[in-house]
Amino acid sequence: MKTQIVKKENQLTSNWTGGTTTELFIYPENTSFLNRDFDFRISSATIEVEESTFTIFNNLNRILMILEGQLEINHIDRYSKTLNKLDIDEFHGEWPTTAKGKVTDFNLIFNDKMEGNIDSLKLPQNAEIGITNEFKYNYKAIYLLEGHLLINNTSEIFPKDFVIISELISQEEATIKALQNSLIVEVNVKYKL
Repeated sequence: MKTQIVKKENQLTSNWTGGTTTELFIYPENTSFLNRDFDFRISSATIEVEESTFTIFNNLNRILMILEGQLEINHIDRYSKTLNKLDIDEFHGEWPTTAKGKVTDFNLIFNDKMEGNIDSLKLPQNAEIGITNEFKYNYKAIYLLEGHLLINNTSEIFPKDFVIISELISQEEATIKALQNSLIVEVNVKYKL
C-alpha cells in the first residue's frame, strides 16, 4: 500500500486569470498540467471574479465540486445550473463554459483512459473507514474540509490536508478515523477495463 500525504503548507498554488489554483496530485507524477500529458489531476481553485470563462481542456473530462460560495455555470448550448456548497457538475473539458459567482471549488480532471467520481462524506467523531484491495478503484483520495482525521493509525490530518492511497494488495487495509466530527471530499479514480 502506498499512502501519500500532502500537508496544506506543502501544496503549490499558482495564479490563473480569474483566481488561484492549488495542485493536490497529478498522475503520472512526472507529467505536467501545462503539457496536458497527465492521466488525471486533482486540484482546488478559487474564482475571484464575478464572471469567468473556463479554460478549454480538449480530450479531458471534468468533475467540479463547490467547496464555498455559489456558482451559476453555463455550458453554452447545452445546459445551465446553479451549484451550491458540495454540489457537483460533470462535463467535458472541450465544452465552452462560462460562470457567474465567486467560489472555491474542487476539481478532478482525467483523460479517456480513466474514470472517476467525487463525493462528500460526513464522519462523526470516532467513525472509521477501512479500505482493502477489494476497493474497485486504483486511487482513493481524501481532502479534509472540516475536522481532524487519523490515517492508518499514524498520521494526523487537518483541514486542507490531502491524502491519496494506492497500490493496495491482498490482506492490506488502509484506515481513516475521525478524531472529531469531520467533512471530507472523497475522490475515486481507476483505469477503464
